[in-house]
Amino acid sequence: MSVNTSVDTSVELGKTKVTIVGGGFSGLTLAFELQQKGFQVEVLEKKSWGGLIQTQFLPEMQVETAANAFLMSERLGDLAQAINCELIATQTIAKRRFIFRGMPRRWPLSLSSTFRILFRILPVLILDRGRLAPKPMETVQAWALRVLNQEMYDYLISPALQGIYAGDVRELSASLLFGYLFEKRKSAADRVQARKKQSPSKEVSLREMEWANLFKSCGGLSRAGAFC
Repeated sequence: MSVNTSVDTSVELGKTKVTIVGGGFSGLTLAFELQQKGFQVEVLEKKSWGGLIQTQFLPEMQVETAANAFLMSERLGDLAQAINCELIATQTIAKRRFIFRGMPRRWPLSLSSTFRILFRILPVLILDRGRLAPKPMETVQAWALRVLNQEMYDYLISPALQGIYAGDVRELSASLLFGYLFEKRKSAADRVQARKKQSPSKEVSLREMEWANLFKSCGGLSRAGAFC
């Protein structure tokens, strides 16, 4: 999540009111950042704070309605500390994912369907990998139907990405989500150098690049929104 919170020094802090439409994580985070800088902030939310990200406490388990964890970074750690929100590392068992197709399944496609897809894409993957890369402005739905098939889109790609991004897969950008898979991989040191060129004033460490671990707030992700 990237929020631009640069302040126009010509405005009079404390007397300038900012109205934010949408009380999802981006809206709440922006509201907190602006309040810290001295702005009066009003947040308008039609349904519930946190937007699509909600936590349901069932007798059997705790269920996240959308994303179920954060990707850890120094900025997230600073924000959690500022709002007094405890972050806990996800448990190993939480890596097990299920997709419902008649019943919860680890792999929702039949064996025959799986082999058909493999026989379709493996030759291309080996001989002409670039053909599988997303085209400019191509949506995830269009990419999946072009490269895979309808069944894999309906029962694997669509439900999996909805659970991760809480968005309409028909509008998500395939190049933004999958484009990096078809680019030349860079080492951690190369990524650090690229980050330094983008933000020369910010110190970037290898340790930060290694922080790509999942964390969630104690009590569910909706609780993190409540802290903001």
